[in-house]
Amino acid sequence: MRIALFGSLLGILTGTVCTQVPKLEFEVASVRQNTSGAPPAGDSTTSNVPLGPGDVYAPTGGELNVKNYLLIQYIAFAYRMNDGQMKAFQAMAPQWVMTDRFNIQARTENHEVTKDQLRLMMRSLLAERFKMAVHEEERQEAVFGLVLVKPGVMGPKLHAHPAGDNCFVRFLAARGGRRCSGEGAG
Repeated sequence: MRIALFGSLLGILTGTVCTQVPKLEFEVASVRQNTSGAPPAGDSTTSNVPLGPGDVYAPTGGELNVKNYLLIQYIAFAYRMNDGQMKAFQAMAPQWVMTDRFNIQARTENHEVTKDQLRLMMRSLLAERFKMAVHEEERQEAVFGLVLVKPGVMGPKLHAHPAGDNCFVRFLAARGGRRCSGEGAG
């Protein structure tokens, strides 16, 4: 298995000074390179935890079993990367991060572990086994604004934001619970 210190993961943040996230680790973990190749010629990809950016998750009793996933997929899971972050990371990461596949079996004592806690444990595993170093930085990027053509009249497929829905809570969850100075709760 190739182990290398590689690149900086770009976390595009809106705050300025971020507090540390508590370090969570798996009790035991096995990381093995899968040389069978990509499906369908190689082993099929399987995972007992959906590795996408969403919140879909069924408790697994503290176990993570993933087979034949690309290293970039584990990184994207751990850092809940959006498309822009993924493109920026791929531009500076070594090619093998996008081509080498791995099987990971890991267990934690916490049988009620959440998906976000598994993400933090995956970060620790990537740092330990692949010597992955992370650098977060703030960037200014172009964004699009959605503006109503007629004030007060929305399009047929648009709807108003629910009054009780707290976008900030979802925002924090997407960033692994990190809170930055100057952020409010609204």
